[in-house]
Amino acid sequence: EKLGLAVQSLSPSLARRFGYEGREGVLVSEVERGGKAARAGIKAGSLILEVDREPVRDLEEFRRAMQGTVDDGQVLLLVLEGRFARYVALDVDG
Repeated sequence: EKLGLAVQSLSPSLARRFGYEGREGVLVSEVERGGKAARAGIKAGSLILEVDREPVRDLEEFRRAMQGTVDDGQVLLLVLEGRFARYVALDVDG
């Protein structure tokens, strides 16, 4: 919520729709306009592969990884958009 995005599990049908067959991660389903994720260029349909360099295969792993970032103040996400992946650093405080 603090990042301005919502995620969901990557189902087989969503993987086909977005071209992520054979991948694991969580799908960005919504991005808050003007939020931290939007300002960093993250878009709905992106796939989050890692949180702080730890792979996340599903929603449960994503949530667990995000809980560990509260004390750090920042989170590093590996985001796949189409065929290209990039790291995005976001502030998680305030």
